[in-house]
Amino acid sequence: MIDDRALFGESLATAVNAQAGDVVMRHWRCAQALADLQTVQRDADIVLVCIGRASLTKGSTNQLLKALLRDDSHPPVAVLADTVNPNMVRNGMAMGLGGMIASSVPLGSVISALRQIHSGATVLPNMN
Repeated sequence: MIDDRALFGESLATAVNAQAGDVVMRHWRCAQALADLQTVQRDADIVLVCIGRASLTKGSTNQLLKALLRDDSHPPVAVLADTVNPNMVRNGMAMGLGGMIASSVPLGSVISALRQIHSGATVLPNMN
């Protein structure tokens, strides 16, 4: 999981690791992940990028996602976002994301989405 918010990233990783025995989440800061992208991609079955309210198509988030999705051998990349709308979902799918998860869902739903993405499914938020 990549997130520049230390408290959120470390807390989410701790909560996931405590609740799901079959899921191990490690927290990376964006700069760390970009500096050691090969390790992140080699060691991860899924890369979850927590973007808060950032745009998928602009700024450092876009730069990180492009780097993660650059070659065909990357693990699935999913986004956890505070605000999800149909345009964002279209952009994410066009980029090649394996899923998009709204941060408003319960922790169990995040874990379930990660399991589904790991099994090859594309996970999209409920837009109702």
